[in-house]
Amino acid sequence: MLTVDDDGPGIAPQERERVFQRFSRRTDSPGSGLGLTLVAQQMALHRGTVRISDRLEGPGARFEIRLPRLGDTDTDDTRTMELPLRRDWLSDFPGPDRP
Repeated sequence: MLTVDDDGPGIAPQERERVFQRFSRRTDSPGSGLGLTLVAQQMALHRGTVRISDRLEGPGARFEIRLPRLGDTDTDDTRTMELPLRRDWLSDFPGPDRP
């Protein structure tokens, strides 16, 4: 597990799913809106999870990233965890040059 706390304005509970969508960002953000999309894609690709909550102290958000270890079993049916063979996730998303 990796935990990252930021000291920004935080993310309201009703906005926490939306921040993982491509190009989703606050109007005053200098970013492109791709950072958390890439985090979510990598977590899904490697069968991990990412969760957003409030920081324990002060303003901001807490991001909890969890990745399974190779050889761990899948909690759903006790299968051994293996990395997926397919790793071309980003190319599956339509962009300005693709329908």
